[in-house]
Amino acid sequence: MSETISIKYEPQAKQRLLHETTATFILYGGAAGGGKSKCLRMDNIAWCLQIPGLQAYLFRRTLPELEDNHIRFIKEEIPAQIGSYNETKHILTFTNKSAIHFCFAQRDDDIRQHQGAEMHVLAVDEAALMSEFQLGYLMTRNRLGGFLEKVPEKFRHLLPRAAYGSNPGGPGHHWLKANFIDMAPAMTLFQHPDYRRKSIFIPARMDDNAYIDKGYENTFVGLPLEYARALREGNWESVVGQALPIVRTSHMCEPFAIPRHWTRFMSMDWGVARPFAVCWFAVSDGSIMPKGTVVLYRELYGWNGQRNTGCRLPAVDVGAKILEIERSVGETMDYRIADSSMWSSQDGPSPAEAMMVGNDGLLLRSTGRKDRTALYANFLAYLSDPLFKAFSTCTQFWRTVPVLVMDRNAPEKGYDSDQEDHIADAVGYGLFSRPFVSTTMDRMYQDDPDLRKSHLARLARVRYPNKRSRGGDPYRT
Repeated sequence: MSETISIKYEPQAKQRLLHETTATFILYGGAAGGGKSKCLRMDNIAWCLQIPGLQAYLFRRTLPELEDNHIRFIKEEIPAQIGSYNETKHILTFTNKSAIHFCFAQRDDDIRQHQGAEMHVLAVDEAALMSEFQLGYLMTRNRLGGFLEKVPEKFRHLLPRAAYGSNPGGPGHHWLKANFIDMAPAMTLFQHPDYRRKSIFIPARMDDNAYIDKGYENTFVGLPLEYARALREGNWESVVGQALPIVRTSHMCEPFAIPRHWTRFMSMDWGVARPFAVCWFAVSDGSIMPKGTVVLYRELYGWNGQRNTGCRLPAVDVGAKILEIERSVGETMDYRIADSSMWSSQDGPSPAEAMMVGNDGLLLRSTGRKDRTALYANFLAYLSDPLFKAFSTCTQFWRTVPVLVMDRNAPEKGYDSDQEDHIADAVGYGLFSRPFVSTTMDRMYQDDPDLRKSHLARLARVRYPNKRSRGGDPYRT
C-alpha cells in the first residue's frame, strides 16, 4: 500500500485562482503582503509533482533574497521522501526527476548564463526589481522544446507557463504594466498580442492574505509617500522613484492650431540599434497659454514596435522622412538641434553629415557637450511652472517619459539612461535651446530679410532724424 504524503498549504482565493487559471502568462500581485512568494513557490512544486521530468525555474534578483524568501522554506516544506535540495547547485530535485532551479539575476549578464535553458515553468518573484531586459530575456527561455512529447495531453495547453509576482515600482515596473495592467482589466483573461498567450493580471492586496501579521500596513510609515502608497495599495499608476514629475492634468493638452508666427523648432536623439526620437516644438507668445510655454506637438519615433529596439533606418532616410512630414503641412523650422553623437564618424561621413548632405534644406546644429545634470535641472524647471505641454497625440512621449525612474547611482543626473529614454533626451535637448521668433513681425522679418532692413532703416530715421550718416558733412546742422 503506497504512503500518502501531504504538503501543508491551504491556498487562499487569489492564490487558488493563480493555480487554476488557464492563462500561461500571469502577473500576480500589487500590494505587499499578498502572499505572492509562497504562491509562486507552491505553484512550481505542484507542476513538478504532476509532470515527471519537468524543469521549473524560480528567480529573484539576488541570492540572499532567494535564500530568505524561498530556499529556507523549501527545506521545511518538502519531505525527504519526495525530493532533496542541492545546496551547491540550488536545485530541488524530485523523485520523479522533475526539478526546481532556484536562480538569481542581479545584473543583465547573470541572465545570459541561462541561454540554452528550457524553462517549462517560469516563476519570477518581485519581478519589478529586475530590468526590462532580464524580464524579456527570460520569456525567450520559457519553452518546451523536445519536452512537449513527454507532457500529458491534458496539460499541453497549459505549458509553457510564466508567472510573475511583484509589487509596483522598480526597473521592471513599466514592462509589467505594459504587458498586463494596460492590456485588460484585472481578473480578465486576454490574448496577449505579442506573446500570443492567454494572459491575466491577478491583483493581490494585504486583506487577501488571512495569515499576514496584524498591523503590517503600519510598518510602511517610514518610507517615502509614493513608495508606501505603492506597497500598501498596489497602485500600478504611481511611479515609484519617478524622475520627471509629469502629470497628465498639468502637462497634457489636446491638439490645437498653432499660430504661424510662433517659434517652431525640432530636436533629435539619434539611434540605430536603439530607437531614434524626433520632436517638434512651438513656443507660445502668451495668447493661448503663458508666454514662453514650449509645446511638444509632434513626434517621430524610430522603433520596430518592440520596446527600446531601433528600426535601423539610415540617417539619410530619416532626414528625408523629417522633410516629408514638414513639407506635407507647409511648415518651416526656425532651427534644429541634434544629439552631439551624430557628429562622430568612423571611416566615413557622420550620421549628421549624411542626413544634411542627402537632404537639401535640412540644417542641424549640435547640442554641444551633453551635460546630463544641466539638462535634467532645466527639464525640471519647465515642468514645475509649468511651461511645458505635450499634445495628447504624442503617444511615445506619454508611453515612455512619465515612467522613467531616477538613476540611483547619480540622482543629480535624473533618469537612469539604461531605460527607454530617447524621447526624454530629445525633449531635454529642445528645452535647453533658446527660441528666437515670438511675434508676427519677427516671422515676417524671417521670411523677407529685405523687409527687416527697410523697417530698421525707417525706424532709425524716425528716432534719430539728426544723426549724421557715415561719410557726410561733420559740420552740417
